[in-house]
Amino acid sequence: MAVRIANTHDQLEYARMVKTESEGVQIMTAIRNYEIEYSRSPAASDNAGFVRALTHDNPRRIEYLCPSKRDLNARGEIVDAWGEPFGIFVDPAGRPFVISPRLLHNANWKRISDAELNRPLTGADERDAQRLDGWLDNF
Repeated sequence: MAVRIANTHDQLEYARMVKTESEGVQIMTAIRNYEIEYSRSPAASDNAGFVRALTHDNPRRIEYLCPSKRDLNARGEIVDAWGEPFGIFVDPAGRPFVISPRLLHNANWKRISDAELNRPLTGADERDAQRLDGWLDNF
């Protein structure tokens, strides 16, 4: 009879990945709901700016995102399950991106975006992808 011992470290890492992906989807949903309400993306240039715009600092004071205190760092940035701030930005075409540095560095990252994920890149999209790659190099 064999005894199997679960690798709790792998299970914890998997749980963090799932939590981080779920949080990324929540942020994307909040940005999309903001866009529906105001016909534009939040006017923010960093994580903390997006958090402010999505939690209370918007014209109608609507809370599109309700992070817990443990999901925010001291600078007011929303963090992933490892405590690292998400990369949140809107590309020149107006598409929002939410990136977790830990998932990105583990090569398991997801670009959480709209249905254009399956569309091949051409023309301006290739330039946008190059800008994204440049941004990620500085991330």
